[in-house]
Amino acid sequence: MSFMLLSFVLLYVASPLLAPRIMPGFEFLNALEKTDHFFIVGVISIVTCAGSVVYRIWYAEQKGYLANILPAGASIISLVAVYLVSRGHHEHRLYWSLVAAFGPAGIIPIAAFFHRIGRNLLRIRSVNRDVLLLLLKRGLKFWLTAIMAAGVLQVDYLIMARYLPAKEIVVYNLTAKIFTLVYFMYTSILNAIWPLCAEAIAKNLWSEVLGYVRRYIYIGVLLISCSTIVLVFLMPQLVGLLAPGKVVHVPVFFIILVGLYNIIRIWSDTFAMVLQSMSYLRPFVIYIPVQALITIVLQMIFAPRFGVSGILYGLILSFLLTSVWILPWCVARRRNMMVSKV
Repeated sequence: MSFMLLSFVLLYVASPLLAPRIMPGFEFLNALEKTDHFFIVGVISIVTCAGSVVYRIWYAEQKGYLANILPAGASIISLVAVYLVSRGHHEHRLYWSLVAAFGPAGIIPIAAFFHRIGRNLLRIRSVNRDVLLLLLKRGLKFWLTAIMAAGVLQVDYLIMARYLPAKEIVVYNLTAKIFTLVYFMYTSILNAIWPLCAEAIAKNLWSEVLGYVRRYIYIGVLLISCSTIVLVFLMPQLVGLLAPGKVVHVPVFFIILVGLYNIIRIWSDTFAMVLQSMSYLRPFVIYIPVQALITIVLQMIFAPRFGVSGILYGLILSFLLTSVWILPWCVARRRNMMVSKV
């Protein structure tokens, strides 16, 4: 809670400085409006990150179905809310569209989190202090890792806002949203097998762990590949459904490029899940800042030259140069160390 409040304060102070620099292409907004839009999206993002903790709690309690139902419900509410805002005649339609698009994904989990915590306030005194400190120490590591990962995965819109025209940002956003829905299915699978992986590692059953890795990488690659093929043929219809009245053309090459990027993510995220399931986060602390720097530099170089595809080039190369080989190597090294101790 204290971290969230501190983040709000820092965001409030930084918004007037960052918004004009990050949103130079939004000429229809004045400086104050840019600051307001930047701040509200930042607040919702912080709330979303804080609320997502409840999903981890549910997975630990073997209630992973709740962690899948809530985001799906939030997406439906967002879709309805955006539609209602678009049909209205609000003076600040963009502002309320942002709230409608991102708000439910943050408000619903944070409400569930506070409800979950409130039910257990009376039990806090019975918690062993040493156990609590150990959990906080490990939790801070995961928090730090998540913050650094945002530097890799969330910097794309900041780069686009500075270097790309609005039409190309729309192309990227529509394609990314569709693939995010598909990738969410795989993320749900990874979160579901996380406890199983942790249990198998604790028992030193590495053949079982590697079996999970092979099986679910295969499932993920098949899922993304089939989805990419379908989107190549159906993207015009989906764009017409998601952006009615807008003339938006998504190139086939860009669809394939986004599919390739998601396949690379599947490979990396599966091995990342194995390391996280044993709370071995040191590799992330070392390589993620390097990957974030590579991503930012490459996207700033490629975006002006190749347009929206340059954003994907930067992301793909950053993964190929770091996590694609670092994470499997770390898993193999950790496995050899644990097996040799038996």
